[in-house]
Amino acid sequence: MEGISRLPPGLAAISSTRGEELATGLLLLLYTISVIVSIFARLSVTGDVVITMPVEVETNLTRRGTEPVWQYTSYAATLAGAFILAIAAALASRAFWSGSPSLALAGAFMFLGASFFGGLSALVGLVLSQGFYGPLGPGAILTSQEGFALLEAFLEPVRSLAGNTAFTFAALGTICFGSLIALRGAVPRWLGWFGVASGFLMFFIWLEDGAFLHRLGGGAYLVWLLLLGVMLISRGTRYSKNQAADLAKERSNV
Repeated sequence: MEGISRLPPGLAAISSTRGEELATGLLLLLYTISVIVSIFARLSVTGDVVITMPVEVETNLTRRGTEPVWQYTSYAATLAGAFILAIAAALASRAFWSGSPSLALAGAFMFLGASFFGGLSALVGLVLSQGFYGPLGPGAILTSQEGFALLEAFLEPVRSLAGNTAFTFAALGTICFGSLIALRGAVPRWLGWFGVASGFLMFFIWLEDGAFLHRLGGGAYLVWLLLLGVMLISRGTRYSKNQAADLAKERSNV
C-alpha cells in the first residue's frame, strides 16, 4: 500500500485507468461466456420428459415438464451474466469517461437496465423450470397440471417480456458505447460502427418476422463484446495511452 501511495499523481491516474480497462475487458469476456453457456444450454433442453421418483413404498411422486438440468443451467448462466454485466457497466463508464461523459453514463445505465431485466427473466425462468409434482393418480396429476398451467400462463409472458426488454436495453447500451467509440476513437473506430450496427439489428426482437435479423444482431453483439474485451485487455483506450505519453513527455522535460 505504501508503494502505491508514493506514486506520482499522474502515474497513479494512469495505473487506475489501465486497471479499470483491464477489469472491464475481463468482465466483458466473462459475460460473453455466460451468454454463450446460456444459449447452448437452452438449445439442449429436451421437452416432454416425465421423471418418476419413489417417495414411499405405497406411492410415487412424478415430475412433469421439460428436462430441468439444462434449463437450470441456462437460467443460472443468465443470472450470473446479469451480475457480471452490472459491474462491467460501471467500470466501462469510467474507462470511456474521457471520450464523452454523457455517452459513457448513458451506456452504463442502459447496460444496468439490461442486467436488471435479464436477472428478472432468469429468476422467473428458474421458477418455471421446476415443472410440477404430483402423485401418480390420474385425478391428482390433472389437478397439478392445471395449477402449473395457470402459473405458467401468468409467469411465461413476464419472463418473455423481461427477456426482450433486457435485450433492448443491451442494444441501447451497445449503440451508446459504439457511438462513443466511433466518434471519439477510444479504440479503433470500426469497432464502434460495428457495435452501432449490431445494436440496431437487435431491435428486431420485437418483430415476429424479424427473428433472423435479431439473432444476427445478437450474434454480432457477442462478437462485439468479445472484440472490445480483447481490445481493452491487450491495448487499452487512446486516453490511457495519451496519459502515459503526456507523463513521459513531462518527465523528459524535467
